[in-house]
Amino acid sequence: MFDRILVPLDGTPWAEPALYHAIQMATPEKDALHLLQILPTQRTHACDLPVDPMHWRLSRVAAEGYLTRMTESFEGLGLAVTTEVGEGSPCEEIVRVLNRDGFGLIVLLDHAPGRTSGLLLGATTGAVLLSARTSVLLLPPAAAAPPLRHEPYREVLIPLDGSERGEWVLGRAVLLARAWGAHLHLVHILTAPDILKMHLRMSGEDRAEAIMRLSRQWAHRYLQETVARIAGEGVQVDYSVIGGDQGIAPALEALAAARGSDLLILSARGAGCTDPWPYGSVATRLLLSSHRPILVMQTADGGTLD
Repeated sequence: MFDRILVPLDGTPWAEPALYHAIQMATPEKDALHLLQILPTQRTHACDLPVDPMHWRLSRVAAEGYLTRMTESFEGLGLAVTTEVGEGSPCEEIVRVLNRDGFGLIVLLDHAPGRTSGLLLGATTGAVLLSARTSVLLLPPAAAAPPLRHEPYREVLIPLDGSERGEWVLGRAVLLARAWGAHLHLVHILTAPDILKMHLRMSGEDRAEAIMRLSRQWAHRYLQETVARIAGEGVQVDYSVIGGDQGIAPALEALAAARGSDLLILSARGAGCTDPWPYGSVATRLLLSSHRPILVMQTADGGTLD
């Protein structure tokens, strides 16, 4: 599925839930996990003392021992696991390793212990998200750590907009769901185009309502056909079509909360996103605000499909 999965760790228990979720994303004997810990070697502020060489060597030995213990905990799972201790700026080193080895997925846990700034993402997590041009599994601070084994997600929520990118992501989500034995819930969020919203405010004509009615009918037909196709592949699946007057991302968050979905999977960019920015508006909003794990799938070259 992903070939190689990068899991940055900081040596504290705060980051270890990322390991458990990475296990669920990896296919035994097909995907490899790479555990990375970065040791800072530069002073953050001009008034900081230089890094003590002896302390740094001891820290490196401790980091190597920590990664070895983490690797040993994977025994019996059939996963290939490699480790690396880097040095420098955490964000720069994580992105450098990503670009160096062409990972298909990075697992990030936005734990940021002790953060009180009110920022939606920690500095390192946010910077990596903006720089990474690969698929990302982002775990919120409250992400639970399941037992260290293949513990499947129970329900996966997937928004579809009828685009080629959405279909590409759905095909990969089906493979994951089959491996997990998970239930897929497909959803289409109905939103009126801006010009139609203006028309609805200024006119009582039936044409606007007819457009929305046709959109709803199309969405039901599209999802019914998709559900029938996926069910034929041995995956449990159903769907819903809901309104998104307050926006697509808030509607998805509300639906996920109401259903108790364990994971959201979506394309990094939707049908309407044509600029080179790595994420569309919906993916950006969900990465900033989702209270549950979210897997944002990046297509090849950020837009084309492989």
